[in-house]
Amino acid sequence: MKKVTIFVFLFLWAQVLSAQTNYTPTGNWIYVNNNDTIEFYFKTDQFITPNKTYPMIIGFHRYVKNGVLIESSFDAKNSNFNDELYSVGISNSFPEKEKLEGRFKDITLNTKRIICLTKINPNTINVNLAYIHGVIDNKPNGFTLPTNFTLIKEL
Repeated sequence: MKKVTIFVFLFLWAQVLSAQTNYTPTGNWIYVNNNDTIEFYFKTDQFITPNKTYPMIIGFHRYVKNGVLIESSFDAKNSNFNDELYSVGISNSFPEKEKLEGRFKDITLNTKRIICLTKINPNTINVNLAYIHGVIDNKPNGFTLPTNFTLIKEL
């Protein structure tokens, strides 16, 4: 009886673990605060090499401040990974279920930063932008977008 109980427990535990999937925040997301509006559009794509295909999340953003468009990659929303027109690139192979990290292109400053997306709930994610670690010569300091904000999924 003890062996049966252990087997049932292990079987159920395996089902719970296999049911968990990586978080993939696809679709339209928006942040509005006073005079700032930040929109992101995320979609899944693939990075294809001769030996393997890697799942990716690519994204596009638009930033409006005081009614003035500051920067946008939204005109490339229909492009794919190989076109390299996206402003967010995230490898979808991270083991964490609630957090994704990748690269963000600051269009105005023409530089790349780190973007970290943390799931708060299925319709809310926190965004944190940070510098890439290491020395990068002749790159401007600062960020065009705020460095920490919360996006709400548009349904």
